[in-house]
Amino acid sequence: MYLTFKRKKGIPIYCHWSVTIIFLVVLFINGFSIIDAVLSWVSYLILIFIHELGHCFFARRAGIEVSAISLSALGGACHAGFSETKKDALLFYSGGLLFQVILLFLSILIVMIIPESIAEHLKPVLVVFIHINIVLFFMNIIPSQLPGGAATDGKQIFRVIFNRDSADT
Repeated sequence: MYLTFKRKKGIPIYCHWSVTIIFLVVLFINGFSIIDAVLSWVSYLILIFIHELGHCFFARRAGIEVSAISLSALGGACHAGFSETKKDALLFYSGGLLFQVILLFLSILIVMIIPESIAEHLKPVLVVFIHINIVLFFMNIIPSQLPGGAATDGKQIFRVIFNRDSADT
């Protein structure tokens, strides 16, 4: 069951009920600190959303219709048509990873610039935007099949580069 979360430039954003599971896990990991758990949970959703925005950005730039963005506990999806060119397909499949790298560098820059006393208050956000971001980046760049049949961005990129079977959605 998905709830329509918001529309961004006419694109519906769906949020699956399973994202609440992530909140409960984060709450447990944060020692039941509600504020830290909420900050971590929202940061995780923002990280996944930014990744999907990367796909959306390059799809729309190539003139590919994007029908929706969906978020769930295990990640997200940018529901878009297929590209006619290899270049556009590579940009589309790598767009999420590229946006993650931009977020990573901006987060590291913030850590380097702001005073430590302020950084301490942002720790739940920075842990997600730096550490969790790196873990998810490498999990997603490895060419593999996910439970449920979806392919990682790495597998899609591999297929485009080496002209393997048609790319999965």
